[in-house]
Amino acid sequence: MREERHYDKAKELLEKSLAIHTNVFEDNNIRTGLVLFHLGNLYKDMGEFEKAKTLLEKSLIAHEQNYGKNHIETMRVLRSLGQNYLLKGHLPTAQEYLSKVEEIFQKNNHPDVYMVFEDLAELYLKKAMLEANKGDTKQSQAFQIQATSYLKQALEVVKTHFPKDSPHILRIQNKIEKLKGMNSLLQEKTIRPKVYPAYTRYIF
Repeated sequence: MREERHYDKAKELLEKSLAIHTNVFEDNNIRTGLVLFHLGNLYKDMGEFEKAKTLLEKSLIAHEQNYGKNHIETMRVLRSLGQNYLLKGHLPTAQEYLSKVEEIFQKNNHPDVYMVFEDLAELYLKKAMLEANKGDTKQSQAFQIQATSYLKQALEVVKTHFPKDSPHILRIQNKIEKLKGMNSLLQEKTIRPKVYPAYTRYIF
């Protein structure tokens, strides 16, 4: 209930801000684009994915027009769109967007690439889940290996750019250990396909 009140208050403030910005600034103004970005992320976190998609797509247009298609700030919006598709279960589109963000962040040696690696790890774990549900254990394990690889890349970035006691390091290490445990259970065939999604949520 407390979390719902938090969302409601944030939504109220952001929607008021969007109304003001829309009235004051011209279409695709970057200030309006930033409000759209934050409101879209809020709807994404609330699970209202269609509303989030609409707002984030508008924000993306504003960012592309003001910064360019391959700018870091534009990539932040594209990442949110990718996350939104990931949460909806539209994995091909999510992978397309997140891979683009990874490419640009890598090209710019941007430390925030670790977050995209974590997103991609979650994506491949969901792909592993789908294959496990089909009974294709071999392909499922291959996707789990890819998920682990992305987490290890995220860990290396975090170790390079953050203090040794950073909570990011501990969080990613925990994900890697949990994923190892899941893979062992899958190999032993002690995870039933119906409960596989619960293990995915347990990790991420």
